[in-house]
Amino acid sequence: DASSLPIQTQSVDRLYCYGLLHHVDNPKQVWQSATDVVKPGGTLSLWVYGPRQGFTLVMNNALRGVSTNMEEKQLVQLSILIARFLRVFSHTPYRWFGKVPLVGPVLSHLPVHEHHKWPFDVVVADIYDRLRIPVLHWFTGEDLEKWYGNMGYVNFTVRRRVGNNETFCATGCRR
Repeated sequence: DASSLPIQTQSVDRLYCYGLLHHVDNPKQVWQSATDVVKPGGTLSLWVYGPRQGFTLVMNNALRGVSTNMEEKQLVQLSILIARFLRVFSHTPYRWFGKVPLVGPVLSHLPVHEHHKWPFDVVVADIYDRLRIPVLHWFTGEDLEKWYGNMGYVNFTVRRRVGNNETFCATGCRR
């Protein structure tokens, strides 16, 4: 239970919260729990989903609407099918032509093209995770800056990453 970590208060030098906050009912409670275990002078680093828009939002909602109640074997098969589709129509073109002037910038908008570096089974696992676990919250850089400031962190940085979707990485030092 991330909202009640079984770790001694102020005992952790560095805590990573990667891909969790957007899946929990009460992200502020989880953030507080994480802050409670980080030592003064320790750091909390995280990565979260930013808001989805346009076609990506429509596809995410459609796929999640179908997949969240699937049996595990069905979802694995769907994940394999999507991974194969991405390998052929996104990863391979990007791998072959991503550095070609004029073509590369266009191909950088293909769905999850950056996963071309990942082994196939990792791509399948990533798709499975994206489809099985509902996303309950989306975060902006401003949200994260407020949370870090309000929770007593200093020297925090929030980096926006825009690939096919917007995500945020952030790190701060606890006072």
